[in-house]
Amino acid sequence: MIDIEKGRQFWSFQPLRVVKPPNVKNESWMRTKIDRFILAPLEKRELSPNPEASRRTLFRRAMFGLWGLPPKPGEIEAYLSDDSPETYENLIDRLLANPHYGERWARHWLDLARFAESNGYAFDQDRGDAYHYRDFVIRALNEDMPYDRFVKLQIAGDQMEPANSMAQAATGFLAAGPFTSQQTQKERERSRYEQLDDIVHTLGTTMLGLTIGCARCHDHKYDPVPIKDYYRLVSCFAETGFQNHAHDPDPQKTKAAKENFDAAHKPFVDARSKFEEKVLPTRLNEWIAKQAKPESPETLSPWHHIGPFGAADFKKAYAEDFPPEKEIDLAKTYGENKWIVKPEWHDGKIHNTLKGSNSANYLFRTIDVPDARPLPISLGRDDAIKVWLNGKSVLAREVQGGVAKDQDKITVQLKAGSNQLLVKIVNGGGASGFYFSTTPEIPKNIHDILALAPDKRNEKQKQELLKWFAPRDPDWSKLNQAIQEHSKNAPKPTLVNIYAARKGGATYNFGTDTRKVYFLDRGNS
Repeated sequence: MIDIEKGRQFWSFQPLRVVKPPNVKNESWMRTKIDRFILAPLEKRELSPNPEASRRTLFRRAMFGLWGLPPKPGEIEAYLSDDSPETYENLIDRLLANPHYGERWARHWLDLARFAESNGYAFDQDRGDAYHYRDFVIRALNEDMPYDRFVKLQIAGDQMEPANSMAQAATGFLAAGPFTSQQTQKERERSRYEQLDDIVHTLGTTMLGLTIGCARCHDHKYDPVPIKDYYRLVSCFAETGFQNHAHDPDPQKTKAAKENFDAAHKPFVDARSKFEEKVLPTRLNEWIAKQAKPESPETLSPWHHIGPFGAADFKKAYAEDFPPEKEIDLAKTYGENKWIVKPEWHDGKIHNTLKGSNSANYLFRTIDVPDARPLPISLGRDDAIKVWLNGKSVLAREVQGGVAKDQDKITVQLKAGSNQLLVKIVNGGGASGFYFSTTPEIPKNIHDILALAPDKRNEKQKQELLKWFAPRDPDWSKLNQAIQEHSKNAPKPTLVNIYAARKGGATYNFGTDTRKVYFLDRGNS
């Protein structure tokens, strides 16, 4: 039988205690108290330490040991010519302060952590963003990170400091093991347990000096690790998965940039808020008073069509300014293309009759109104679309896909009199068409509120009325447009992908059969 309690008495499982350094005969050999523990057993066996190496040898040992690189020409001579008593200490400090130190010694830890930049197995898929973990280890050594923090970040950095990209990269320790991305349903549970075993086995060998994996099938034969403790430890990582995560490498820089932007953006927002508080309610009341008089409806002319205008490809057809974009003259012809009136193209229906691949078709009509007003319109397109009102762009969508109702909804500001509406439909291939309709001027919910006496409207209804009316007011629209334009300058972090571990990451989501951890029910022998 395996005696767990007896195993716990082994010296390596005992708590630390203060001990007195042993006495030695050769006191002159001592430089630190640790040297006493080295010399005492040698003297007990009547052995003497080797003589101190020459300065040249010590220099080369330090270079190869800390950097893994030979000295440059002239470095040894410069070192030997320095007779100050701190020469060797200064050399060690200089080597430790150089990034080469972390690059050299990180290799030892990365070997223990089974670091690789591909999944392994037959398909051996690349892990192009796994290098962030390597860089974390190098940085930790060069910055002399405390060992307890070094360990904690690798086990739970994503939970401890979720906004810290370095802490996220540190969990690459858990994700560094081999993984097969090609699995059948029956292989998933076994593969998941292999993955979890790899995590706890590596955790044990690197950070505990224990072969915890030996307790996967039975109580450990030498160390005090029962099989139940093994599966309890495995369950700690039951929801750990691995995948690329987008992170901001410099959140402080992003935060500072956002604070500067917010300060510059505030006057735009304040101007609109002041207008909404001081002016907009009066404008709304004036508009409501005018509604006692019936508003003349807008008059839309029949559609006129010209096209197709061909191009080398879809993008060029979208980008090129064909003649109708430069001037609208319904009497002009352009090669075989001429303007044709289309009275059969009724609004509110899909017209899938445009021709030409990698080409543009243009639709034109006039909209007449007795006074300035907004007009909500709904559009559909196959594929891309551009819209101009009175020569000013009001919509541009470089997309591909079939036409449908209400794909784009915009509100245009009509001037009093005649307005010119030009629509460009760009087709990549196959069928092409468009959809157009004007939406009701006043929706039902606003009608219901307007039907109430002013003193009967609650605060929510008043705010709903103001919110609906605001885009109809030209001055509010200008203030709002200024906000939208300035918002385009909002700083965005330059995100980098980091291959690391995360709770519920991709490799965890293999199905319900992989989300629980069970004890292995078997005997021990």
